[in-house]
Amino acid sequence: MKKHEASIQRLNTVPYPTGLDPTVLATIGDRCQRKWLRRGQLVFMEGEPCQHLYTLESGRVKCYRVNADGREQIVKVFDRPGDTFCIPSAFDTGRHIVTAKTVTGTWLHLMDIETVKHLAEANPSVLLGLLASAGNQMKSLAELAGDLALKTATARLAKLLYERATRERVPQGQAIHLRRE
Repeated sequence: MKKHEASIQRLNTVPYPTGLDPTVLATIGDRCQRKWLRRGQLVFMEGEPCQHLYTLESGRVKCYRVNADGREQIVKVFDRPGDTFCIPSAFDTGRHIVTAKTVTGTWLHLMDIETVKHLAEANPSVLLGLLASAGNQMKSLAELAGDLALKTATARLAKLLYERATRERVPQGQAIHLRRE
């Protein structure tokens, strides 16, 4: 099997934006580095230079900030194959604005920032996919800000349990099993 075909097969495990030209997919596959991280391993730290865009193949990654007292605020948990993160760091600040750590064993696809920028400039479908991902993350941040500022702890817990039950399709009246992660 040619390297080109192997790259495309590997990318089939991650839902990249639909409608990408096969040569663009091959370029992404050739330029991506697939990386395994065990549970609890740092992906990157806040303030470090951003060198890659990360796409989740499997597992869970939490992005968070820590205050001077060591209190951690989770900003976003990426747990869906195809979730892409570090877009603002890659295109704006050049430095990571959060710390990322794996919650479970995780497979990531890493692509260097310059390649991402060149692909986005040359391929509107890549750029639109990145914009959609950044928009979804902005929506999550707005919801988090609203929850923290406007809801009580009880209301936030109720929302968390409801969302977990919905996502895991727990039948009404059944217990929700929470994992300690």
